[in-house]
Amino acid sequence: MKKLIILFLLLLSFVIAKAQTSLKNAADFSALSTDGSLLQLTKYLDEGRSVILFFYFSGCPSCNDAVDKLNMAYLDFGCDEKGVKFIAINADNKNLNEQTLKPIFSEILSSEIAKIYGISAFPTTVLIDPDRSISKNDIWLMDQAGSEFYELGLKPHSCDENLFVTDVKVYNESKYLVYPNPATDFINISFTDIVNTDLIFMLSDLSGRNIPVNTVSGENGYLIDINELIPGMYFLNVSFNGANSVIRIIKN
Repeated sequence: MKKLIILFLLLLSFVIAKAQTSLKNAADFSALSTDGSLLQLTKYLDEGRSVILFFYFSGCPSCNDAVDKLNMAYLDFGCDEKGVKFIAINADNKNLNEQTLKPIFSEILSSEIAKIYGISAFPTTVLIDPDRSISKNDIWLMDQAGSEFYELGLKPHSCDENLFVTDVKVYNESKYLVYPNPATDFINISFTDIVNTDLIFMLSDLSGRNIPVNTVSGENGYLIDINELIPGMYFLNVSFNGANSVIRIIKN
């Protein structure tokens, strides 16, 4: 029995060691996120922001709890508009399936970045300071959302309300307007140009759970019924022909 306990502890220490990056300073990278935005690590550091790198892979059971906590921390620390930038690194290069919780912050599909940082156990969360030093190489997310980051000296901020006010998107070379946002009963999606392709709307909550969407089509847009939703933050995915765009909405 004693030998089994010792063996277990050795295996556990091996897993924990592998979960930590051995780098002392950040390795820069530049890559496209899943929503098509270009993310460059040093850009955020040069702006004086700390960066949270979250390494995980799709379908990882132990990653789901970490994703949920990081989604809440993202909201607690300013939604990328304040002193902290959140970036998820999906190391298996695959889009998430319906059973896996989705990060609501920037996500990159890249096993290469995980290799550069020497990450081979998941999930692993790394904190990088503005001076490019890695101040925490494996944040163990066991407490309530954001408590670990607060203890590391990061300052919580509420998300800027302007992030959720009327949003203009460019979609398939057509602009569309999302309003009002926040909203109580209906969200309008109005296109500036005529869209000749059928659109698919998918609504999800912070946990990634899909919610049925009631839509009414009009001459130049759509009306999304949110009357029955519980007040909070939701994500509306607009897609067609394999392309998609995510709109963050608030239900009052």
